[in-house]
Amino acid sequence: MDSIARSRRLNKLDVRHNRLDSFEPALVKGIRSQGLTVYYEGNGLKCDCFARPLKHYLNRLSPSVLPTSPYNLTCTEPLVLQNEQLLAVDEERLLCEGSVAVDNKLLEYGNTEGDSVYDFTSEPDLVFRDVQYAQEAIYANWYVPSIEDIADVYLYIRDDKNSLLYSKDMTYNLRSTTIPIDNTMKESLEKGGKFDICIQAKTSSGAPRKWFDSQCQPLPPNFDSWQKKLNIDKRRLTKKKARKGWFQRNSVLGLVSDSILITLCIFLGVCLKLTDLEL
Repeated sequence: MDSIARSRRLNKLDVRHNRLDSFEPALVKGIRSQGLTVYYEGNGLKCDCFARPLKHYLNRLSPSVLPTSPYNLTCTEPLVLQNEQLLAVDEERLLCEGSVAVDNKLLEYGNTEGDSVYDFTSEPDLVFRDVQYAQEAIYANWYVPSIEDIADVYLYIRDDKNSLLYSKDMTYNLRSTTIPIDNTMKESLEKGGKFDICIQAKTSSGAPRKWFDSQCQPLPPNFDSWQKKLNIDKRRLTKKKARKGWFQRNSVLGLVSDSILITLCIFLGVCLKLTDLEL
């Protein structure tokens, strides 16, 4: 099944009524990245950890599309989840029994980047794209992988003693922010202090959503490098720019004047070297 699903020329795959019991993660990847259409009716669905990629895909679909989606399947296994729709099952209940074979398969499928990083773990509400020092501030950028009830965002920085150094509520439409570094934080960072930057979603009613460990990550350890970057930026900003005249070759008026001279050259039958003219 994996080799079939990975075929780049495959547009449609009909596996209806084949006594299958698992919607392979490779199929989800094909649906998501290659536009693959899979006809899966008449098969079972074992709702274990390998069903998580399909659930993540369903989570990203808009509510208007979900009712007609052919991938909104019903669990047939295990017994405790029988007849429950996969979309309604909490991720913490999609479990696999520990074994070497399962671990190897998870390692094979999970060795990915980008949106597939959380395929076999609980997908967080928010994910950092980038966190870096930018002059005298910390720049953070994130995205929202879910269509769940997410409204405002709470972002904060804490030290290794769980003391808050910075916190701010932000509206849902924001996807980045710049956090100023005060003297206290700067001194601690210069001494090798350890800090985490964390982000948590809130519901439309203002209640905090479920917490995920992956929504917290250490601040970059290369704080000393920002001073060097700042000096370079200053030199670039203070670099004198060459003055441009009205009739300089790359200016708009310069190009217009060239066009006029070329037209005169053709009309009068006199060929002049434009590069020898001093305008």
